Amino acid sequence: MNELIYESIPLNLLIKNYDPIQFEYGGYTYSDKYIPPKENQRYGSYILNITTKEMCEQGQLNGSSIRLRQHAEFVMMLIKYITGTSLFDEQKEIDLRRKRFFIAGECPNGWSSNYKELNDLLDCNPIKLQIKHLPSRPYAIIPVSPLYELRLFLMQYNRMSPTIRYLMQLNYEADVASNMIQCLVYGKVLEIIDAIHPLRPGKEDKRIDEFYDGMQALFKGKTIKDLMGLANSRADARHYASQKGNIKAHPFLTYEELGIYGPLIDNLAINEVRMNFELQPIVLQREG
Repeated sequence: MNELIYESIPLNLLIKNYDPIQFEYGGYTYSDKYIPPKENQRYGSYILNITTKEMCEQGQLNGSSIRLRQHAEFVMMLIKYITGTSLFDEQKEIDLRRKRFFIAGECPNGWSSNYKELNDLLDCNPIKLQIKHLPSRPYAIIPVSPLYELRLFLMQYNRMSPTIRYLMQLNYEADVASNMIQCLVYGKVLEIIDAIHPLRPGKEDKRIDEFYDGMQALFKGKTIKDLMGLANSRADARHYASQKGNIKAHPFLTYEELGIYGPLIDNLAINEVRMNFELQPIVLQREG
């Protein structure tokens, strides 16, 4: 069969009621397979396939390859709003808010080293300490195959307003950005959400109750106005300078504030998107 097939890396998913499905849309066939978790595993292994129609010449293959690559990147973004997590994001270091913990021997993207060879040469200790490598990608729990919602996202995406489409891309980019850039991006995401649901002058901020029912326990009394206050008064968020014409900086987000700021804004963005696609909300309680 002369078909070009894109197959995802195994994604860390726990699917409660999995049934394999397949559908065609936009000239591509979407299918999946899932290996449930083994004993003592938190998640299984999920693989998504995107297949083109049959091809008969080299030029057709080259053009299809470019288009399918672009489409696969688009699907990676959509998966974020189905599972609540950027499952494709490779993580070689563990970021805990502003603290970064690196694994010996790992290099940043674009670099390699002779660490393994040197380690083997210098390690004369017969008793080797084995360090368990933490999962390199996050995982998520969903009720059914993501293809059910993926089909809806593909069909409805172009009908969404430019604002919602921009919000989707921007919030997705926050996941793959460095910590420094991530705070800035979340400030922009929050600005859009605040504009979509503006707070009426003189009114108490009850927008979580009005528009994001089910997220009250996660927010624990925090409001969108509270988050905007952080975004506007922290140097690593929306505004660096504390006064116009004065280089004096706002304070930076504290360790505790970082644990609130990003996760709550991310939850708002995910559910604002899902609301616009008429999907049920999902609440992500972050570990730690």
